[in-house]
Amino acid sequence: MSISICGVVILYNPNIDKVIQNISSYLDEIELLYVIDNSIKDNSIFFVYNKKIKYIFNYENLGISKALNIACKLAVERKFKWILTMDQDSSFKQGDLNKMIDLSKNVSEDVFIISPEYLPYQLKEIPEFEYAKWAITSGQLLNLKFFKKLGLFNEDYFIDQVDFEYSLRGRRAGFKIIKSNLIILNHELGYPQQIKIPFLKKRITTSNHNALRKYYFIRNFLYLKQEYKKNFPQLFKEESYMLFKIILKTIFLEKDKKNKINMMLKGYFDFKRGVKGKYVEK
Repeated sequence: MSISICGVVILYNPNIDKVIQNISSYLDEIELLYVIDNSIKDNSIFFVYNKKIKYIFNYENLGISKALNIACKLAVERKFKWILTMDQDSSFKQGDLNKMIDLSKNVSEDVFIISPEYLPYQLKEIPEFEYAKWAITSGQLLNLKFFKKLGLFNEDYFIDQVDFEYSLRGRRAGFKIIKSNLIILNHELGYPQQIKIPFLKKRITTSNHNALRKYYFIRNFLYLKQEYKKNFPQLFKEESYMLFKIILKTIFLEKDKKNKINMMLKGYFDFKRGVKGKYVEK
């Protein structure tokens, strides 16, 4: 039994050779791929000759949420059942997407997202799949019947926490997320850097995102917490601790810390002022 599945990958000033390599890891397993390009430069020349790819150039950075909405609305119009959402820096090992697609044929009717794992498990014995608290955008299969029920991705968030907001919106409505533990997505989380801390005798890993991403992360996390803390109190207790660790790593371990700290403060104060959407330099 086959299912009707398309995909979307969102571009932003990419390394085109790497993007094409990543796309080739999953293009054969889907019927159509929407390439939504938020770049400064039109990259259509690299995609127009492939009949399985629909290239859309936005002329500016409209954000991840807007790009996802463009693709999902087109997919609904074409009556696709599922959409695979991918980042430009992500890829699958050969055959892994097919395993996720096979899983989608057997899940219960209340499952709205199927996601891969992003970090290999260290345990010897793990379940093949499990219910998850949320899923990141890259590598997930979204059942489009739930897109029609839940509505658009929140464009107020622009680029950060977009996926988490949608995950929690779906869970609050009673729908479920399944994570396939045996499928590992090749995915770059920021610009990871390992820093040796002599007095701790260990290395600490920091994502090392740029200052603008720090702004969006702080601002949008606070909006997320404001909206969903009552529904998921334990989750936000854990994530608030993670936020605290990220702030400490930024202050003590990362480069360009003055600029990053300044942008995190702007994120906090913009949340307090109710500022949403794309960041505008004042």
